[in-house]
Amino acid sequence: MYQGTWDPEGLYSTLPAIATGISGMLCGNMILNNSNSLKDKIIKLFYWGSIALIIGYFWDYIFPINKHIWTSSYVLYCSGLAMIILAMSMWIIDEKKYTSNIKFGLVFGSNAIVAYVLHGMVWRLFQIPIINGVGFQKFWMDTGISLGLPAKFVSFDWAIFYTLVIYFIVYQLYKRKIFIKI
Repeated sequence: MYQGTWDPEGLYSTLPAIATGISGMLCGNMILNNSNSLKDKIIKLFYWGSIALIIGYFWDYIFPINKHIWTSSYVLYCSGLAMIILAMSMWIIDEKKYTSNIKFGLVFGSNAIVAYVLHGMVWRLFQIPIINGVGFQKFWMDTGISLGLPAKFVSFDWAIFYTLVIYFIVYQLYKRKIFIKI
């Protein structure tokens, strides 16, 4: 058991995880379908996303949304939310051609796997005891809290800093036109 009393990667959470992957494949099919215009694809994604979001929201009353065990209500709610965000992104970027402020996402998307791997590697580096016998992340958190800042704010502040560190590294690859793919 992963947590002693429960396992988030057991059979009952694997099936909904597969359903999440299938919902992504269905979105891909909608987008790749050349018989529909871009506008129709956006409308379909928004429509089906709204349906899944609403069903997931009401299913939550019977079978609570729980990411740790990947409940079916979680799958519906998050898949619906993802479809709506995808539809909005397609509308803003592809339909309205508003692309002046998308470089941040473009840099991450160009080397998404590298950013993902770096996330784990850099996190481990920030755990190495270097400042007063503690890692940089703990030092950051302890310092912020000792200054009287709310713990949630310090945590949010750390997340922004950490994301920018990963961005800086991935941006160096992007700038040099190095794209690592599988």
